[in-house]
Amino acid sequence: MSNESKEIGMKTLKHATLVFFSLVALLISFYSLGQDSVDLEDEDERIAYSLGANIGQNLVAQELIEGIDVQIFVAGMLDAFSDDLKLQPAEMMAAIQNYMERQADADQLALSENLTMSAEFLEQNSQNDGVVTLDSGLQYLVLESGPEGGASPTP
Repeated sequence: MSNESKEIGMKTLKHATLVFFSLVALLISFYSLGQDSVDLEDEDERIAYSLGANIGQNLVAQELIEGIDVQIFVAGMLDAFSDDLKLQPAEMMAAIQNYMERQADADQLALSENLTMSAEFLEQNSQNDGVVTLDSGLQYLVLESGPEGGASPTP
């Protein structure tokens, strides 16, 4: 992976991590309060709920919650609030860096697999009757030709 790709990936991951930790803060409050449901009677409660739901939807969409033990995550947040961390800062940074690298490796593998499947599809598709492949790799199929000698839609 190029340095530029890693840099872009790290920026994206930092943004995603911020969103993820925001969601966790919300989760912690519900775990620590033991609430099974929330009261959404006033505007401030609806705003808070909507922000939390939006962050949660973003985390799900970005697939940042896969493989994370929520109870241990919440325990880490509560320990941070009480200033009673079980790991040293360097250990935590190493763990987070390892997680980010695993995620980047998984993303790179998925990209490689998708590129391989795309190339296979294009190769098979180029063998179909009537498919034209340009030098650029663009493929097209003329479904219906206009009349012979007819006017072209472009000059």
